[in-house]
Amino acid sequence: MVLVKKLKDIAYIVIHGFGGTPKDILTIKNELIKNGINEEDIFTPLLKGHGIKGKIKIGTKYEDIIKELEGYIIKNCGEYKQKYVFGYSMGGLVSLGLATNMKIDKLVLFNAPMHIWNFRNFVWTIYTKKPKQKIYHIKTVLSSFKYSKIVNSMELRRLQAYVRANLDRVKADTYIIQSKHDYVATPSSANEIYDKIGAIQKTIKWYDEMTHYIPNEEKIDQVVSDTVEWIKI
Repeated sequence: MVLVKKLKDIAYIVIHGFGGTPKDILTIKNELIKNGINEEDIFTPLLKGHGIKGKIKIGTKYEDIIKELEGYIIKNCGEYKQKYVFGYSMGGLVSLGLATNMKIDKLVLFNAPMHIWNFRNFVWTIYTKKPKQKIYHIKTVLSSFKYSKIVNSMELRRLQAYVRANLDRVKADTYIIQSKHDYVATPSSANEIYDKIGAIQKTIKWYDEMTHYIPNEEKIDQVVSDTVEWIKI
């Protein structure tokens, strides 16, 4: 008698952003748990070439990042019936690239940067935020200039170009989360993804008074709660 291993229902794979680590999206993971998702079903892989905060190993190609992520999912999530991928910032672009070749059932994008840098939104952030928050955003922008080597920036643009050319191949149900005052991933990014993606089921959810760094925002609980409600549809 051959025993057939029973498949688990859903794997939740949460992808961090450019130069980051899984610690950057820990709040998203924790909020998923608060919303009733089992911790053992949540996976937070470290992207290839990453590991030191704010840096990417020189020579890391976006194709290799996607390929290694695909291998990770096959190895660690193969016993699940469905795979839901959550991509934050550049992790959103990587998730879209992954979905061009791999079957993903649901895709959640947090401020995926199809277009980058909006000076007006940066000014709004510095003008409206509390002093402690102003310092955080200024330091974050300055550190991005310090660590974003030219070769890494070019690789990000190559990834953007690949995703832009292949969005019609992404068929997963897609939930696009976009901060209206994002100064890193401009709001036009969400509109382009929505217009060009091949998904039949697609939704944009806009959040006012939030910046690019959604995992660090006070209302991250509401963002994830809204996301879980969308997942249930």
